[in-house]
Amino acid sequence: MPDIAINVENLLKMYRLGDFGTGSLGTDITSWWAKVRGKEDPNSKIAIANDRSKKATSDFVWSLPNLDFEINF
Repeated sequence: MPDIAINVENLLKMYRLGDFGTGSLGTDITSWWAKVRGKEDPNSKIAIANDRSKKATSDFVWSLPNLDFEINF
């Protein structure tokens, strides 16, 4: 049986969606322009389950839910 160096269970990562800092200048400008015009942000339609067919109900999105892994020597 191999020796386990690292064991990770139920790893979760949550991101908070912000007004800016999406990693793309074009996306940030699109969001800003919608805000200036009083329109809905076309980039805010990500829901907690990443279902883009529904409007977001939260500023948070989950990534890597319940990830388990082992690294052996």
